Amino acid sequence: MQKIAIVIPSLFGGGAEKAAVTISNGLNNHYEVYIIALEIGKSYDLEKNVVYIKLTNLHCKAGKSIKLLYFPYQLFKLKMILNEINPDVVISFMERTSFMLHLIRGNKNIYSFHNYMSFHLYKEHVPFPLKFLRNFVYKSFLKNMHKSAKYCVTMSKEAMIDLKKNFQVKSDIDVIYYPFDIKKIINLSSENSKYDELFNNFDVLINVGRLEKQKGQWYLLRIFKELKKERTCKLVILGEGSLKSYLVNLAEQLGLKVYVDNKRNIFGFDYDIYFLGFQQNPFKFMKRSKLFVFTSLWEGFPNILVEALACSKTIITTDCHSGPRELLEPGSDPLLKTKAACFAKYGILMPNFPITFMQYKNPLLECGKIWVKTINYLLENKNVLEDYEKKALERAYEFNVNEIIDEWHKLIYKVHNE
Repeated sequence: MQKIAIVIPSLFGGGAEKAAVTISNGLNNHYEVYIIALEIGKSYDLEKNVVYIKLTNLHCKAGKSIKLLYFPYQLFKLKMILNEINPDVVISFMERTSFMLHLIRGNKNIYSFHNYMSFHLYKEHVPFPLKFLRNFVYKSFLKNMHKSAKYCVTMSKEAMIDLKKNFQVKSDIDVIYYPFDIKKIINLSSENSKYDELFNNFDVLINVGRLEKQKGQWYLLRIFKELKKERTCKLVILGEGSLKSYLVNLAEQLGLKVYVDNKRNIFGFDYDIYFLGFQQNPFKFMKRSKLFVFTSLWEGFPNILVEALACSKTIITTDCHSGPRELLEPGSDPLLKTKAACFAKYGILMPNFPITFMQYKNPLLECGKIWVKTINYLLENKNVLEDYEKKALERAYEFNVNEIIDEWHKLIYKVHNE
């Protein structure tokens, strides 16, 4: 049986980590699968036969400077374990592990990229000296990675175009979307929660994502403030992150009454915004919401939008780099960005926001006013919501795990037999 090694920083947290586990489990029936994590931290369960190897005891939440110091040791350990396993194909998840494999210089590598690299390198907050060094190294790596991997994978067409156009990547690039267990999401969405009465009694808008700059939730708070002037509705935000205190304070400065789960409030219906933290099963909240609202400033591929479709939700989202457009309006130009509300086939694409923080005294931007008007329209026209809800599941099944794993089989076969 052929051996496949998947190398990833850790199995803690986000979409890339969940995808690595889903792909490992899906490939497990046809290959001897090893998943190698540079650091400790594990959020998702692997099938029994998948071999899980952690290279070091460094925690995945360690700072960037600490990880930089550990880099040579992790590189050495990775080279040793790959020599020991001797896999037929090695797949990297995330840029750091791709760079490591590039330095090791195997000849059966597939590099997968999970960010829109132009924004990841230039917009992400990293201290200047470290950011300058990282960007210099990554740009050189991307330009020369064809020397260690003929093939790479991106999670969206727009991210593929970005790599080719802005980083002169010479490797062949396949677009393989993230895999999702749609039936499992549907089953989980039917579970009850202690907050069901809130969803049953009010029009609830929901946002799910890390509370970080990339997700732009401060714009959502300002939009919601304007919505509250015209209608009775609630906003639920699921997720944790470094901006939680900023967002809670901003909401209060805007005159909104805030509930923070498990912290300082007694639950009731008299709050405007509910920060419910990280939820192991967000789908039971999404399913009962009226509208899924997504204000990201950039993405690699927004997993949560596929999961919202699987929960049969109407989505209103920024038309950001990269993923929302090709997900909700397949076949359109992925580089096209709307300046007005665009009622696409599977959801509503909206104007993007500037990548800058806003204070409560700043006036609502024109693009924000378009959001307010469009959300009001959707909440007043139940037939529009119902039409999108009927089509949502149809689109979600196009990302079902079996279809995506088949694409990985084809690429692995191509790499192994060249």
